[in-house]
Amino acid sequence: MSPDSWSVGARCALLLGGSLVIAGVSGCTESASSSDVKFSLRHQLPPGTEDRLCQLVQIPTSADGEVYVNGRTHQWAGGGHHVGLYRTTLDKLPAGVELDRDEQCWGGPNSLMQYATDFITLEQTEKATVDFPEGVALPFKSGEILLMQVHALNASDFPQTVTVDIALRTIAKSQVKQKMALLQFYDPYIYLSPRAGSLANLRCEIPGDVTMIEANAHFHTHGVDHQVFLDPPSGPRETVPFLHSTDWEHPPRWSGTMALPAGSHIRFRCKYENFEDRVFVQGQDVYANEMCSFWAYVYPAPEDRTAMDCIGSHVSEYGVGTQSCAATTDCIRACPPGDSPDLSVPGLFTVGACYQQCIVNSCPSAGALLDRQEQCATASCAAECPGPGCQACVAARCQAEVAACQSASSCS
Repeated sequence: MSPDSWSVGARCALLLGGSLVIAGVSGCTESASSSDVKFSLRHQLPPGTEDRLCQLVQIPTSADGEVYVNGRTHQWAGGGHHVGLYRTTLDKLPAGVELDRDEQCWGGPNSLMQYATDFITLEQTEKATVDFPEGVALPFKSGEILLMQVHALNASDFPQTVTVDIALRTIAKSQVKQKMALLQFYDPYIYLSPRAGSLANLRCEIPGDVTMIEANAHFHTHGVDHQVFLDPPSGPRETVPFLHSTDWEHPPRWSGTMALPAGSHIRFRCKYENFEDRVFVQGQDVYANEMCSFWAYVYPAPEDRTAMDCIGSHVSEYGVGTQSCAATTDCIRACPPGDSPDLSVPGLFTVGACYQQCIVNSCPSAGALLDRQEQCATASCAAECPGPGCQACVAARCQAEVAACQSASSCS
């Protein structure tokens, strides 16, 4: 469908006076202040069709250098399936792309999902209002470029106009007592064999005391079960999930107030059923790839970005198999050189299928040891890896990491 089929493009504006009330949203009775930010979209959808369209929108500029969001509302009608708002890797517009202009989310040179990173919100409910605690705010950079994604679905026999409205409620910098952050725990290693069931697993450390106020779990079309646990800092692991989803299209949201003490772990496991004759691996496309992820709003914001993204030393488990760290090292050495993971962009991890299969088949504890080995190789052997001298360099300069991997001979 061409951009000309849209009656109104998504737009971001500062509302100069007046009020913004999202009609019909439960609990949404407050009027927006003059500094609230609104994103709107109107999409004409023919009968029996669906579309996944994205567009870039922008946070207004601010003399403070940041814009502080203390809550949000959203509402859609007319056939929307889900709406997402993401941060991006962009500090300027890509060539040929304009603000508020509709593009296909995937495919083609202007595939906008390639720039998406952190969720701001991913909503599969038709309407909701989320209020953050008083004085707690999610910061955005002045003029930050965001991405709005809409999956529109019209199963009826009549044309429909999909309408989407998102409002970010802002507060002044002087009102901010604590900054909030998004924990975005994303498993980069998923491998679904043809005509088989599969699992994915990730366990992430909470490095400092934080309070969680909202959480959600996400997987794609082959997902049949997603469980999230909070393991205490010591003692037995939790056996009852605080968040459990069996429906990839309509996952439940957790909301409330939960303390996540330092040293505790968020652990989650996804179960899949693949009824197709092809392999699926981790990736962004809802139909071409799979996901296993967990995200949550917490405050105060952790100082360490790697803790927010569950990478590096903050990962304690990957894998659902029985292969030791040493055997898994041998497995990934046989993979194509380009398969090595790139975890540098939060929420947009790239890794080859062979490498993913090796990690999925590893012991849960082997993945973290391999991560440390890989990080040392990246830091200490960048000139040699990949290449014929890589293995010798890693053995010489990463002795502690290699020894830890080789000595972990079992899945205990």
